[in-house]
Amino acid sequence: EWGEDCNSGQYSLPACTLDYTPVCGTDGVTYGNECMLCSQNQREPVLIAKYEAC
Repeated sequence: EWGEDCNSGQYSLPACTLDYTPVCGTDGVTYGNECMLCSQNQREPVLIAKYEAC
């Protein structure tokens, strides 16, 4: 769903797994998984645009 916020409390940042389950950020970047997007969200606001590659 466009603009969905990641639940950063769900992950033990910054230790994300390398499992490839791509998500598309509102910045137009494909992240390897939701945790990686949430990790980026610690630096700049990025929301989940969709649960697949951009």
